[in-house]
Amino acid sequence: MDQSVIQALQFVLQEELRPLKEDVRQIKGDLLPLKEDVQQLKDELLPLKEDVQQLKDELLPLKEGVRQIKMQLDRMESNQNEDIIAVLSHMSGKLTAIQEDMEGLKHDVEYTVKEQAAIRLQIERSKRTITTDPIKPV
Repeated sequence: MDQSVIQALQFVLQEELRPLKEDVRQIKGDLLPLKEDVQQLKDELLPLKEDVQQLKDELLPLKEGVRQIKMQLDRMESNQNEDIIAVLSHMSGKLTAIQEDMEGLKHDVEYTVKEQAAIRLQIERSKRTITTDPIKPV
């Protein structure tokens, strides 16, 4: 091919590509402010990211503390339930002992009443014997 044909083809291609090149330059020009905005957002978010990480670091021990407090409360609740059961068991034992004491007292009262009745009966018999027997001179 002839040099002039090649130059003519280059000229035609350049003319055809010129609007595309202008569009690409315009797009680059439009993207440059967006790129700057994205960089600015990154710069603004970096301190926020650091703050979030710092908050996470501060909250982690608090989370552990809350977990330990919850475990202690669960243990206290369990111990409290065990204490209530122990108190009720102790009170039941005391009530049983009191009931047994009352049974013993009831038997003592019944025995005393029977014994007093027997003594009264003997006294009554003795009175009758004394009043019915004449006194003998000695």
